[in-house]
Amino acid sequence: EYFEVKPNLRYVPTDLAARKPAFTRYERQLHFKGIRQVWSGLPSRFAENWAARFTGFVYIAEPGTYTFYLNSDDGSKMWLDGSLLINNDGLHGAKQRCADKNLGAGVVRVSAAVFNNGGHVMITLLYSGPDTGGNMMFVRSENAMKGLPSYVTAHEKSNWALRVYKSS
Repeated sequence: EYFEVKPNLRYVPTDLAARKPAFTRYERQLHFKGIRQVWSGLPSRFAENWAARFTGFVYIAEPGTYTFYLNSDDGSKMWLDGSLLINNDGLHGAKQRCADKNLGAGVVRVSAAVFNNGGHVMITLLYSGPDTGGNMMFVRSENAMKGLPSYVTAHEKSNWALRVYKSS
């Protein structure tokens, strides 16, 4: 979900859930390299001053401790099942933060948000743990195809929902 925002944004907007997206598309993974131009496939108005929210699900087959790695330029945040796990917010160049979480087997809802106040923009979300053999891998929402709750839509089952929002 992409949102247009006012210039001089310093933090991920806290009201994205209440906003109507200005643009929506579906992504296979959160891996957008740092560039100084609009991301491929986005309208040109999203070259600067926007925020994005990504939502998806990951399926955990083997319980244990998982590490999540969130890297962004400018700020970003990441939630598991609605609880903030990583706060990488604020105006900054590419910066990575990580956090560990003990997870049981099953489906976990993953959300991330990022904003761009101008200049370079990027976001990547990786994880490692028992399901990855300890290797860092991109969190891919299609990993969650098994055991999803019945309220999950077909698009959410296979891809990250990415919507851009217009500022109010």
